[in-house]
Amino acid sequence: MAFGIFDLTPLEWVHAVLIGLFVVTSMTLGLLIIARYFKYKKRVFLFVGLTWFGSVSTYWGYMFNIAHIFFLFDEIPVLWMLFFSTGTLAAVHVTWAIAFTDLVYQEKKKKFLLVIFVESLAYEITYFTLLAIDTSLIGTKAAQFFIVWSPFISIYIIATVVLLIITGFLFTKESFKSDDEEVHLKGKFLVGAFITYGIGLVLELVCQEIPIEIAVYIITISRVLVIVAAFEFFFGFILPERIKRIFIK
Repeated sequence: MAFGIFDLTPLEWVHAVLIGLFVVTSMTLGLLIIARYFKYKKRVFLFVGLTWFGSVSTYWGYMFNIAHIFFLFDEIPVLWMLFFSTGTLAAVHVTWAIAFTDLVYQEKKKKFLLVIFVESLAYEITYFTLLAIDTSLIGTKAAQFFIVWSPFISIYIIATVVLLIITGFLFTKESFKSDDEEVHLKGKFLVGAFITYGIGLVLELVCQEIPIEIAVYIITISRVLVIVAAFEFFFGFILPERIKRIFIK
């Protein structure tokens, strides 16, 4: 049976708008960061931009579903929604590990990257094996734009959040040693980005353990937080002059 935009409830419309806003905003900001790579030839900008692209991946499945509903008046199969949401999540670990070790702890780069590559490969092999056996081993659709993840995926999402927060703090710790006010401000934005993004993702995971009637409202808060995190992340790496003038007198 066809499912079109007029079949969405008001709250589903809110979720669709927030998801669309987050994905479009994040992709735009990611491209702006990557553009710095072509300007300055510093690969850290390339991998930081790709990291933010990857961190958006948990929402790609929802976005493709929204586009499918809006333009083709039907929902995408659950298998594709699952794949586009978490099928490439391990790539975030790899791109961020490269960017992180380009900036700090370069002497431990090879060992750190080896560990990340191995765990990322293990995730991808396990992921596609489970997806081929039974999609419910990855997740199940609980609402139009909400997936209840399996323990395997939930644990990996939490591991991703922990990785980003710990390495983010280690990186920003170095920036706080600088006497440059701009560097300090960038560090604060990055700390805020990792924390805000982490809270947003964790809130969405918490929603999987409570009745959907309540969860849909908490999900709304979660998706507002990740939008805020996108801007904080961008300001942490590319601080616009207008923002700098607001915070640095």
